[in-house]
Amino acid sequence: MKSAYLTLGLPGDANPEEIRQALTVAQARFTKEHLVDHPEDMERLQSIRDAAKILLNPEMRAAHDRKLQASSTTPSLSMRYVAEVPETPWYQRPIMIGALLVAVLFSAGFYLQNKNQERKRELAMMELERRKLEEQEAQPKLAEVAKREAMVAKMNADAKASEEKLRRESLVSSRNAEYQNSLAMSQQNQRAYLERSEAQRKESAERNAKYQAQQDAQRNLAIDQQRIRNLCMQNYGRPHC
Repeated sequence: MKSAYLTLGLPGDANPEEIRQALTVAQARFTKEHLVDHPEDMERLQSIRDAAKILLNPEMRAAHDRKLQASSTTPSLSMRYVAEVPETPWYQRPIMIGALLVAVLFSAGFYLQNKNQERKRELAMMELERRKLEEQEAQPKLAEVAKREAMVAKMNADAKASEEKLRRESLVSSRNAEYQNSLAMSQQNQRAYLERSEAQRKESAERNAKYQAQQDAQRNLAIDQQRIRNLCMQNYGRPHC
């Protein structure tokens, strides 16, 4: 059976703090960049995580110790350090070396981060200076463009004012002509309206007379039919002869 203590390079009586330190050192060594370059170490990192998980859980650690004792003829768990190791990988070195490696890595990262920030600040200052120079060089050109735009705007305003004056004069003349036409049209429409009203009155009177005649004819027909039905009933005992 493979020992979790041997995987982490710890003695059989290692405490939880030592187990966590060994796991921290391993994770600092197997970074994402390292795993990209050495994908074969992914399995080693997973075995280290599994070993730490077993030893940090009291119940799982007790079960692991029982199995380890049952599979071994020598009580290796009672020893302070694991004796012989077929291979001495980096994670079986003393914890202080791993801690020193972590400190060096963090220091290097902090130094690179500061250098990057300084470089970014320098680039920002250079960009600011470049923009200031561009603005200074562009000011005369902007003034000339503004002057031209003002002249064009004045010419457009004068043309617009002349056009508006002509439009008003044309509008007044057009309105006067429209008024005269409207007056003549109104008189003509009034005469036509009177003529249409008279024609409609006559037509309405003719329709009413025709309608009244039809109503009288229908009423007389209904009276005659009723008289015939009455005579049939009197003579033959039925409404139809």
